[in-house]
Amino acid sequence: MKMIIEKMRADWNLVVADRRACGDWSDADEAEIGAAVAADVKAGDPDTIVLWARWLADLAALAVGLKAAGHGANERIRAHLEAGKKEEKKK
Repeated sequence: MKMIIEKMRADWNLVVADRRACGDWSDADEAEIGAAVAADVKAGDPDTIVLWARWLADLAALAVGLKAAGHGANERIRAHLEAGKKEEKKK
């Protein structure tokens, strides 16, 4: 259970940063959700902890996946624009 909770903390930090950056969560949202997670972890019910862990892991994976996809698209666009500039110089 200790490893699951450590992973939850890492996912929590990533999720909070992502949700706050895109405006999906306010201070109040972060506080409310954080308090709910903390209370359930403190209560020690393994089933509830695993549910929170899975939810956080899903949100963290989505955040990372979207950033990676966006980064890849940006790189392809930059390469395409650079190739176009080189073609224009040749003319």
